[in-house]
Amino acid sequence: MYRLIASLLLVISMQTHAEPQLQIEREVLGDQHLLRGVLANDRAGRFLYRLSLTKQGRSGQANSTQAGSVELKANQPLHTSRLLINVQPGDHYSVHLELLNPANQPVAERWLQHP
Repeated sequence: MYRLIASLLLVISMQTHAEPQLQIEREVLGDQHLLRGVLANDRAGRFLYRLSLTKQGRSGQANSTQAGSVELKANQPLHTSRLLINVQPGDHYSVHLELLNPANQPVAERWLQHP
């Protein structure tokens, strides 16, 4: 009985994986902001991603979404979409990066807001 429990615990621990790591990189270039999504996982696999932006300012509201399918290699960060936006004083924006499994179910997400 003890061996069976120990074997089951070993199998469960071997199937445990860390949560995927997502980053939204922001580089300020004068009045422009370059935004990049970075995805990483501790195991290889096919995933879907979506990078969404909502920006509000004096000139109104703008929305942008980029999405695609990626093949992640274990422990190798991958840069996905790039967005270059103009930012004026008083502008606000929110960026949402999502990683989804092939069944379109959320696996991980990350938010970035300005200011």
